[in-house]
Amino acid sequence: MRRGFVGFMLGTLIFLVGCETAKPRYFSPPNDYVPLAKISVESRFKAVEITSQSIGEEVNRCVPPLNASSKNVQQLAGKLPLPTGTMTALGHASSAHQFLVRGTSSICLRQSDARHFILASDSLLDTVNPVGVPPDVQEEWYRNIALKLAQNGSVKVIYVFGSGGNASAVSYWFGTGQSDNSTLYYSQEFKKAGSWDANAYGLVFRHINLASISETKRNGVGRKSDFVPVSR
Repeated sequence: MRRGFVGFMLGTLIFLVGCETAKPRYFSPPNDYVPLAKISVESRFKAVEITSQSIGEEVNRCVPPLNASSKNVQQLAGKLPLPTGTMTALGHASSAHQFLVRGTSSICLRQSDARHFILASDSLLDTVNPVGVPPDVQEEWYRNIALKLAQNGSVKVIYVFGSGGNASAVSYWFGTGQSDNSTLYYSQEFKKAGSWDANAYGLVFRHINLASISETKRNGVGRKSDFVPVSR
């Protein structure tokens, strides 16, 4: 069993990639990727509350090779509710998806057949965020970003301020490697009017009320890996 750290706090990513006996075991490759033509970006992930009794059923819906009898599922069940600030993801070598748990809330983070995770629109909150635009405009921009990420794993966006040409160029991309491929990274750079070309960006966002861009960094780095919604 291999463990890798996810997120900036105490998140743990657990993948079942082998067995503890001397004889190696073969795991078939994932066959549950979401086809690009069928990608649907939700406004918000639908979090499911879990208990030590229900976690087996819920994790099996997301990651079929895992169930209530799986060792890592049993270990996680015994730790519920997870301590504040802790996020754990369960995965398996034969599934494309990850089962994310924070506290007693869980979501299924699915992966497209382009091998990139499918975020919800509000997963982009607390990353690089436009200031001054209406909520419906912001959500539509986030939806477009999430779709590009699911298709390509990265996207360059230019946010154009007000009626002028000043803008902020923002890059979003997923990390690489088994322990980091569900972490979203981002960075921004101010661009003066006339210094940027719209053709160099995958998405161009303009709004008369766009006043500025805010960026949330974690431990000094633009990144986010905990996508389990906070209870409202």
